[in-house]
Amino acid sequence: VTSLDADATSSSSLQLAGGGQAVIDSPAPTVSGHWQARRFAATLALDDGQQVASPPQVACSMRRERACRRTLAAADALAALALIAIASVIFHGGASWAFLLTAPLVVLIAKIEGLYDRDDRVLSKSTLAEWRVVLRSAAACTLGTYLIWRLAGSVHEQHGVHVLAFLLTGLFVLQLLARSLARKLVQATSAPERCLIVGHAELSSRLAERLAEMRCVDLVGAVPDGDVDCSLAGVHELVTRLDAERIIVVPHSDWGDAGAVRLVQSAKWLGIRVSLLPSLLAVVGAGTTADALDGMTLLGVPRFGLSRSSRALKRAFDLIVAGAALIVTAPLLLLTAIAVRLDSPGPVIFSQRRIGRDGRPFTMYKFRSMVVGAEHMKDALGALNETTGLFKMSDDPRVTRVGRFLRRTYLDELPQLVNVLLGDMSLVGPRPLVESEDALLVGSDRHRSALPPGITGPWQLRGPLRASLQELAQLDYIYASTWSIWGDLDIVLATMIRVLRRQGR
Repeated sequence: VTSLDADATSSSSLQLAGGGQAVIDSPAPTVSGHWQARRFAATLALDDGQQVASPPQVACSMRRERACRRTLAAADALAALALIAIASVIFHGGASWAFLLTAPLVVLIAKIEGLYDRDDRVLSKSTLAEWRVVLRSAAACTLGTYLIWRLAGSVHEQHGVHVLAFLLTGLFVLQLLARSLARKLVQATSAPERCLIVGHAELSSRLAERLAEMRCVDLVGAVPDGDVDCSLAGVHELVTRLDAERIIVVPHSDWGDAGAVRLVQSAKWLGIRVSLLPSLLAVVGAGTTADALDGMTLLGVPRFGLSRSSRALKRAFDLIVAGAALIVTAPLLLLTAIAVRLDSPGPVIFSQRRIGRDGRPFTMYKFRSMVVGAEHMKDALGALNETTGLFKMSDDPRVTRVGRFLRRTYLDELPQLVNVLLGDMSLVGPRPLVESEDALLVGSDRHRSALPPGITGPWQLRGPLRASLQELAQLDYIYASTWSIWGDLDIVLATMIRVLRRQGR
């Protein structure tokens, strides 16, 4: 990564592409807007002095970018206007010019925070992924709006705390909803982004599998690096022939730094979007810190494991959230227990020996979702296993009628909140494995046990039947080596979305 040109990395962004891999998305080297469209519509001087027009798909890519920016800005403004209408009734009783300043303020701060620039750089255009920036933007808008309203005399001093709380909560929620709908609208009215993979064949094949699952991506092909002319003329001919809008570069040691650097520079000069998938990041994840040193860029890699203060913070987070969740879901726990009891004979709670932190065994609790004696039937169904290392079946005959619903909605996992309170598990962490599965992990794969297993984790977000045991170990290793409390919140929120969509096992 550090051997690539500083221009390709210093202003780039990191996003996970699945399987513990991270993609560096590098922007085109000029600003957006009408000037950029005219700039790339002009002729370009190639390496041999010939003149050639910019690839036609660049203009299409820019139109999509402008449409996305404008739609997101309109969504933010509409969210602010809706909040203004409600606030004017609750706290003012009528309209005021000061209230109307909220909408442009929201758009301005969102632009400063980069909320209109991210979508053009990344392939995974997720509103949930930017909730922290939206919250920070909403907090800044709330403070600015309140000061304007106070100076204009639009709100009374006794309403101060209530106004601040209402504005922050309302703006944050409305912005997330509006931006999510805006992205759906853009995706529904725009053609998928045409992407071309260039580089290492094996890594390109794995990445292609991930991209095939994304509706916003149209993969036009994968070309081995040895078959690519990295000059400006060669890249121009390649992207024009395949009508590619983005090149995903997968460099490796056999390719050489010069070829990758030249390919990135040529693509950026042509106005083609560029993403990088360095193999080095497969073992360090996206939790790196850019360090600029006089035109050279280093990536600082966090050390493996958690410090004492981080462990304390994670434990406090687990206790607070798990305790609150048990209280809130108590009626649901009772109803689920009754449903399990009435559906099939046997105990309500299924307990099983699992391997926890540092290889210590513990007893994990779940609502029973299978018939009694399901473990003894496992060997007979071995030929129907659909993954490697783990035992997974898309249509397991051992699952009861109620059990299928519990698995689809993750309700069978609720008793594990007790495991979290006992300290055997965490809300977010490595997948809890049975002893036979854990015994298959050797060498560096055992680093995953440095943290307690979790009710959910990065493995849970991959969906059912999508990862082998070794791939799960890699995901858990990346999670353990890049842990942050914000990352845990991201995974918890993403899991809640999966639950609401009933995207269970």
